[in-house]
Amino acid sequence: MNKRIVIIVNIFLCFLFASVFSAFFLKTVLSWNDRPWYSLLSAFLSFSAFVCCGVILILKLSSDVRSVFRPVVPKGAACPGALGSASSGSGYKANWKDVVYISLGVTLFFFLTVLLIQLLGAVYAGGKGFSYFQYIWTALDSKHYLYIAEHGYTRDTPDADIGRVVEIVFFPLFPLIVAALGRVIGSFLIAGLIVSYVSFGFAMYFLFRLVSEKYGRISGFAAIVAVMILPGSFFFVAPMTESLFLALTLGAVYFIKKEKWLAAAFMGFFSALTRNLGVLVAAVYVYELLLRLAETVRECRASVPGPDRDKSRKDIRRYVIRLFFVVLIPAGTAVYLAINHALYGNAFAFIGYEKSNWSQSLGWFFNTAEYCARIMVNYMKDPESAAKGMALWAMNLFSHFGVLALLISRHRKLRTSYYAYSLFYFAISMGATWLLSGTRYMLGLYTLPLIVPGVCGTSDIFGTKKDRGSGIVKRSPSPVRIAGVCIFAAAMLFVGFFYAVAFVKRLQVW
Repeated sequence: MNKRIVIIVNIFLCFLFASVFSAFFLKTVLSWNDRPWYSLLSAFLSFSAFVCCGVILILKLSSDVRSVFRPVVPKGAACPGALGSASSGSGYKANWKDVVYISLGVTLFFFLTVLLIQLLGAVYAGGKGFSYFQYIWTALDSKHYLYIAEHGYTRDTPDADIGRVVEIVFFPLFPLIVAALGRVIGSFLIAGLIVSYVSFGFAMYFLFRLVSEKYGRISGFAAIVAVMILPGSFFFVAPMTESLFLALTLGAVYFIKKEKWLAAAFMGFFSALTRNLGVLVAAVYVYELLLRLAETVRECRASVPGPDRDKSRKDIRRYVIRLFFVVLIPAGTAVYLAINHALYGNAFAFIGYEKSNWSQSLGWFFNTAEYCARIMVNYMKDPESAAKGMALWAMNLFSHFGVLALLISRHRKLRTSYYAYSLFYFAISMGATWLLSGTRYMLGLYTLPLIVPGVCGTSDIFGTKKDRGSGIVKRSPSPVRIAGVCIFAAAMLFVGFFYAVAFVKRLQVW
């Protein structure tokens, strides 16, 4: 392609996106009345940061499109995108020792998290013994999931408890698994904790393979540590969908990378049956498959008649067939809608209950930034409610702008499909008209550990390298990079500790 034409097209698309999005932003802002300057500034910063992310995505898409029209590359070369194809990267293959280390690390993480929450509860909330253990781990949405596991969904009848009827907003896969295990062991709470424990183990295994096969073994373990030190990581222990959703999503993405399309589609099906945003995996599936299909078509056209062309034609047919597997992913959402219809006569009944009981519907994420800042400041004016303002509204803003900052500064670490997934996931999650769980929602973003500073470069810092001239193996640690990683980790642990204290005090941590 002519570079000048590409530049002109990119500028036009970026300008078009910014203009259209700005029109929606201005229309929304002009409808607000008497909003303080700091809340308007918060909304503007959120809008501006997302525009930057959108421009980055457009440029990434442009790069992939141009790659399709480049001369044919040798077989086995990397597909377009930042992370490369399944065949690219460090070439590291996980072994049984890695599985043992991951299992031990996950077990230690769960044990220490439960112990820390129990100790903090005793110190800051006066909670002791197994009764407090039961209380604190059922003080979240977990109580709804456990009730569904034990009793199922509640139909909307005149004598029904509306508090139970609205539980249809919680997706069915997690309580279904807990129900099966809970009836065997006799405790639905323990069953929920076990499901979260096992799911988190699988999530870390898929994360390790996804990262280590590109950046090396040490980076794979660093990604696991990064997840464990994120503020709110104790949610992975709770009997809720965090661990299960992350495991299924990472599993689907990993199988897509390995071109195991049917396995990826099944993983996506169960991810969509776990949470509403699980259906977004379908976009990653389709995009990555089309990239590989385009590459194969180019190879077929460039090859001379013979075995190579015949093989390429077979590969093309295979990719086209695999493309239809993607219907399995939205089928998970369809099953949930069918449950809604069977119980309430309306496939979208959950939307009404979500709005009537939690005041939540889909809105603009920059509107969320505005009211979070405004309410936070109002809370901070009263010393008695300041802690609640920090635990809920300040943490929502911390997650909001923290994720945007990482997506802007670390975008080179993500493939185009991963980046697009991240933007849609962020916009939908943070677009709730009354956001109570922003920090928890962001923990489910599978790309987050890929863009945490230091993860992808850990193998470069601590690993060994060969000097091309002498062939001597040497280490090349970077003090500046090490210091940066340590500062980031310390900041996450610091914020995470105070967030855990707010959790045991039940200061609106959801």
